[in-house]
Amino acid sequence: MLCPLHLRAQTEAGTLEVELVDAIAAVSRERRIVSTAMAGRDGTVKEYINEGDWAVNLVVGIQATESGRILDEYPSDALRELRKILDVKDRIEVASEFLKIFDITHIVVKNYAATQTTDQNYQAVSISAVSDEAVEIFSNEYK
Repeated sequence: MLCPLHLRAQTEAGTLEVELVDAIAAVSRERRIVSTAMAGRDGTVKEYINEGDWAVNLVVGIQATESGRILDEYPSDALRELRKILDVKDRIEVASEFLKIFDITHIVVKNYAATQTTDQNYQAVSISAVSDEAVEIFSNEYK
């Protein structure tokens, strides 16, 4: 079952929003572990550092629609709207049931790709991103 994916981004011109009904997400995460070799001991000592960012890979399908009806034309307007969000040079808010399971609420797009096909009214777009969380740094040292 597909989970609709919602993207929202803030720009100087205002808020951009897109709902993608045909979206497949894949996530992966690497733990940061330092391995240290010890003299006279086989193997290494492992030190857990932290959890890395989530790698988020999305494959979305865009179709031209009008009033909920699929049209037999290329979805150029919908692709332009998606591109506006993907080109934002800041974090993008994401929402889907699947991503919610992994506590992913924001992403930063690393790259995206689209290959033209012979399907006239459908365009697939692959998106590679990483999760992003708000970080507040506090200091007790004031000068």
